[in-house]
Amino acid sequence: MDIKLITNTGEIYLNDKLDIEFYTEAENDLEIIQKIVLMLNIRQGELPYNVKYGLSWAILFEGHGNNIQTIKEHVRNQILKYFDEVDKIFYIEMEWSGEYMRALSLNINFTLKNGKGYGLEGVNIFG
Repeated sequence: MDIKLITNTGEIYLNDKLDIEFYTEAENDLEIIQKIVLMLNIRQGELPYNVKYGLSWAILFEGHGNNIQTIKEHVRNQILKYFDEVDKIFYIEMEWSGEYMRALSLNINFTLKNGKGYGLEGVNIFG
C-alpha cells in the first residue's frame, strides 16, 4: 500500500517496498510543469490506454490554424481537464512558423492551486 503524507514544506511518499521519497513543493510544481509540456506534445490517439489524452491533430493542423480561438480553447480545456493542480490559465499566446505553418509555439501563463504562478514560453509543437 502506498501512503502520501502532505506537510506544509513538501510531501513524503511511502510505497509498498518501504522506499521513502521526499518532495518539496517546488519539486512538485516542476513535475506538474513537465507533465503539461509532455501532454502538449502528445497527439490524441497515441496512447493506447487513453485515446483522448493530448492535443487533437484535427483541431491544431487542419486548416493550418485558421481558427486561433478554437485552438486556444482546446489547449486550455486539455490542461484544465488533465491537471487538477492548475487553478487558472490567464493567457495563451500562439505563433505559427515553419514551412506550411506546421510549427506552433505557445506561451502559457497559469497559476497552481498552491497560489504560485508560472509562465511557459516557447513550448514548441510540430506537425
